[in-house]
Amino acid sequence: MFRRARHLIALSLSLLLISAAAAISQPASATRLAGFLSELNGQGQAPQERERELQLVQEVVSQVLDNYVLALDPVRLVVAAIEGMSSAADGGRIIAERVGDAVRLQAGEASMALPLSRDGRMNRESVSTAYQFIRQKAPATPSKELAYGAIDGMLAQLDPHSSFMTPEVYKEMRLETQGTFGGLGIQVAVKDRQLTVVTPIAGTPADRAGIQPGDRIVRIDDMLTQQMTLMEAVQRLRGPAGRKVTLTILRQESPGPFQITLTREVIALKPVKLVTLEQSIGYIKIMSFSEQSGRDLQQAVQTLTEKVVKGVILDLRGNNGGLFNESIRAAELFLEEGQPVVSTASRHKNEAAQYKAAHAGALAKVPMIVLVNGGSASASEIVTAALQDLKRALIVGSKTYGKGSVQTIIPLKDGSALRLTTARYVTPGGRSIDGVGIQPDLVVRDQVEGGLSPKPVEVGPGPGKKRERSRLVRERGRIIAEDEGDPAVVIGRRDIVDLQKDQVLSLAWRALQATREPDVETLLGTARALLPAERGAGLDAPSGSRLPQ
Repeated sequence: MFRRARHLIALSLSLLLISAAAAISQPASATRLAGFLSELNGQGQAPQERERELQLVQEVVSQVLDNYVLALDPVRLVVAAIEGMSSAADGGRIIAERVGDAVRLQAGEASMALPLSRDGRMNRESVSTAYQFIRQKAPATPSKELAYGAIDGMLAQLDPHSSFMTPEVYKEMRLETQGTFGGLGIQVAVKDRQLTVVTPIAGTPADRAGIQPGDRIVRIDDMLTQQMTLMEAVQRLRGPAGRKVTLTILRQESPGPFQITLTREVIALKPVKLVTLEQSIGYIKIMSFSEQSGRDLQQAVQTLTEKVVKGVILDLRGNNGGLFNESIRAAELFLEEGQPVVSTASRHKNEAAQYKAAHAGALAKVPMIVLVNGGSASASEIVTAALQDLKRALIVGSKTYGKGSVQTIIPLKDGSALRLTTARYVTPGGRSIDGVGIQPDLVVRDQVEGGLSPKPVEVGPGPGKKRERSRLVRERGRIIAEDEGDPAVVIGRRDIVDLQKDQVLSLAWRALQATREPDVETLLGTARALLPAERGAGLDAPSGSRLPQ
């Protein structure tokens, strides 16, 4: 259980002044410090606001030091926070640099030396003083951006999967994880500086109205979307059920923009899709591992069990993960009781754990193929690795993303949250797939789903490299007209099963028809034998295809 963030400690000016003089050869004088404090008090910022932002920064410092997967140097972390605040200040007029066990702040002629140590109290006081100094020297910078700059500076010292969520982003994440919200049923993203429909969700108002993947949403009611941030656009699309909203749409084949008026409904995201293919082959696609996915997957497995299917295809392509516990629930539906699923290790040895199948899965003996690609990540990789290491299923597709860490969502007092890496996981075969990904047993180029290539793990700027201006500050205010968007987002529906167009799925279906043996080696041989006939349609099996060792 995580420790609660410590309360902000009152500033001790005499201690800071004495300690700073010992740390820096040319410290700020007592007169200069007194003048700075006098100016700050006359600046007009509400003390409650200043304390609220400082508490947020201090809370993040405490949570990161207490719970991050690796032990961190508290001095380095605090230096990063202060540097982040200085880089978030407008105009770049404030310089922060580490000098021994202290930080020197410089703004024109004014300077200040702040002592740092492994003692939490002194570091909290130094962060508070740095915040006040920067506020006084850069009064045009909103205090919230200084706090976000400090948090961004700290996150730059961590792995790329640790992140901070503003209250707005955290609220949206909770809605998506819970799976129900008031809205239109559209997944949107920014493409080429325009708000673009990724896909409508089947059975929703957007789907019934004929909204298509690739449609550009020019206006939401009377507001131009290019002048909104992506988060503002999402919030305007969502809202109470029963309320109307008018969208102005630009479609490639249409002569000009046209309007569609929709009525919001309660949208229930369906994370699991089930189809019984010909020849008694079951097909299950898991879109994400949300709070509902385990329940829905169990129902799908029960349905296939009652139909006595002869094989099952589990499609995890494009599934970028979700809840850790739901991945374990998914894996054990296809395993025997007591088989290992995953092990986790954290900084605190008493928190290491091994997770096993709690009961025998209903489809534990049915021949099985799992489809993956570069968009399969995190929780998807936990399921995939367990089934591969235990030789329970044949893995077909392209190499997965490679995210072998576990993040814990830590709510903060102001309604924001920290997504912090608190553990790393190891597969049943002892593998760590972080930054590496999972190589399928049979590598086949994926034409339908698209996907991401594994990204290198970066831990922040190297020594001597100047940090960019705060990422949180940059992205928080970026309007759609200034946003190129994420090139990895694939536009198109994911709820249509088409054996003619989806050739990887077709290969898996044919392989399961041709063999009734659950043995992975037999399945692999059968699938390889089918490849020559399919290559003319675009499938490719590089020499890297292999059987798990």
